[in-house]
Amino acid sequence: MSNSSPSIVFEFARTTTPDDHYAFRFEPQEYTVRTAHGGRKSVHMPWSDALLAELESLSGTHCDPTIIEAIGRTLRAFLEPAGWTWHAQSIARAAQESRQIHMTVRSAAAELYALPWELLALDGTGQFVGELPGVLIRYEWPETHTVPAVSVNSAAYEGRLLVAWSETGGAVPEGQHIEAIVRASRASGFGFDRERDTVPHASVGALADTLERSEAMGRPVSVLHLLCHGGKAGKSNGVMLNDERDRNRAVAVDPLRLRQILAPHAGTLRLVVLMVCNGGDSATFNSIAQSLHRAGIQAVVGSRFLLSVSGSVCVAETLYQAMLVKNMSLEDAFLHTRKQLARDASYLDWASLQLYARAADGAETRPLTLSSDTPAASTANAQAKDPEMLTEDDVARLDLPSLIAVRDMAANAIGARFGKNVAAACVELVDGTCDGGLDSALLAQCRNLLATHVAPRGGTVFEPDTSRFYITFAEVRAAFQAVEDFCQAVTEENYRESRDNQITVRVGLHRGIVYTDGKVITGATVDLIRCIAAGARNGEILLSEPALRAAPKFTQAMCSAIEELESIEDMPAVPVYAFLWRDNSQLPASVLFEHSDEEVELPEKDLISFGRLASLPDGTRANDIVLSHPDETIQRAISRWHFELRRKQSGYVLRSTSRLGTLVGDTPVANEQEVPVSVGTVICVAKQLRLVLKGDDGSWSRRHGATMTVGIPM
Repeated sequence: MSNSSPSIVFEFARTTTPDDHYAFRFEPQEYTVRTAHGGRKSVHMPWSDALLAELESLSGTHCDPTIIEAIGRTLRAFLEPAGWTWHAQSIARAAQESRQIHMTVRSAAAELYALPWELLALDGTGQFVGELPGVLIRYEWPETHTVPAVSVNSAAYEGRLLVAWSETGGAVPEGQHIEAIVRASRASGFGFDRERDTVPHASVGALADTLERSEAMGRPVSVLHLLCHGGKAGKSNGVMLNDERDRNRAVAVDPLRLRQILAPHAGTLRLVVLMVCNGGDSATFNSIAQSLHRAGIQAVVGSRFLLSVSGSVCVAETLYQAMLVKNMSLEDAFLHTRKQLARDASYLDWASLQLYARAADGAETRPLTLSSDTPAASTANAQAKDPEMLTEDDVARLDLPSLIAVRDMAANAIGARFGKNVAAACVELVDGTCDGGLDSALLAQCRNLLATHVAPRGGTVFEPDTSRFYITFAEVRAAFQAVEDFCQAVTEENYRESRDNQITVRVGLHRGIVYTDGKVITGATVDLIRCIAAGARNGEILLSEPALRAAPKFTQAMCSAIEELESIEDMPAVPVYAFLWRDNSQLPASVLFEHSDEEVELPEKDLISFGRLASLPDGTRANDIVLSHPDETIQRAISRWHFELRRKQSGYVLRSTSRLGTLVGDTPVANEQEVPVSVGTVICVAKQLRLVLKGDDGSWSRRHGATMTVGIPM
């Protein structure tokens, strides 16, 4: 994360008693917020029992989404008089461009820290700022400063990570936390020892002794990972540690006492990670995290609400993996961790996690320094370079472990910044005449037509790869409706267009991870939908099983498993299902020549031409169905292009392209006239050549299994 990233600071003060941080009266309050040019705007917070109840409900599991959205709207309305709309547009634009933005909440009114600013809603999309991957939210107490770092008398000192845990308040997953840190340390070469660097059954005294002993030995603790339960210490939220005299007894340690133990070490203790329920909760106006932050510790990570067990393990696994193995700054690692927490829909841990830090310290803080001989650190200098300055020589000097680390870090960075779980479709356009590729004008026409069905449903169209378009949507339902409507529209366009401008559409749909910045799209999902689309026939949409699972139940019931999908090179072995967006079984599938009793299959096209001419001088096929008769007199009465079958939504029509006459049943069809045709229609050319349109011979039913009646197994 670059320190040059855009920054927004919301600096609040209470209108009444602005100098008293804690002079809050539980009633609607007026505040001021400093503007970008140094002025102040008035804002109003409607404190009420209803708002308090909404805030308290956030601590439970499965919080009602309508409450979460209501809180987001309340915060948005609070900031609107201060120009929030303009800030929201800047944030949305940065998110669309995959840029990062820093948002700092700095308040002289202690009660405003009790508000979950992660749920502040954007205009238009309604998204919360905390759900956007590049928005870093920091909490900062005004008029405080980070204690300057104290240097250690060893250039090779990488810092020390200390894990302290206590289960007196209840069982804690200390084994999973320690194992996660051990794995990250081994992978990065960081010197963490599970015996030396842990304080089991921690008490205040044991923690103080360890910190003091570490400094005396010249190995001060840089990061404290504190795992325990939260509990009430008077009116404040405290931490439940072991009693100093009776190790089996729990004692609630209040924020002031914990600050008293940790603050003297702030010059070397640069990060405290509080894996404690309500460690960041400011409802009592003095949270543990805030208290340590005010004392000058550079960064404190805490949880505003109740922290789930799985959430705490996720933090331990993700945060240290990011900082040690991926060589991320604390700020980037924090954002990466928040993203991972959002994957658990049972809890609101992603919005609960807080970072207390100061804007003045920037967004590239690194509480742990990797030794220069570790794989991750070996690549740090190369990574720090401007990408345009990174040369092949830089890469050539790296050994295999370092190259692997670079590859993994690049993959992780791409995934963290650009990975999106979407409904993705490949729309492949095939020249309907089979005489070459689509020209640029026809491609542009198709793109515009596709965009008219994609954009209204919130989708994105990516520039074509030769004759393919890739489109993405948040939901499979929207993607499916867009491609089905596009296919229908192409049929109508083909009906109106000449033979030279006919196109066939093949569609493959899947739900999975793509990597995109809004302009470029790549990843295994893109490869898969391209392969699926290549196996599609005209009139069907092919779906992978993940896409089908996310499709509406009615759509699932109309799909059938593909039993004989043509082998596509490099296509993964995934189940594929077909949705017939038009009923081909009711359309003519072949034509019978009565004089020879020969039956010819009709091509799967929207325009099928019939005539005497087999090929053009350059060898290109002239007609789809060549009309011939052994009698030369009859043969001469057949035009080179005699008639066409053109598909409409309702079925085929026959359009005459000859002045020599065509009969449909007993009805003569003049040149450029049209008449509907169907299975069983008899067409007479040159008065003697009789053709009969025949129905499906079963090739489609052999390709497709039975349609589903109860959906796919879940």
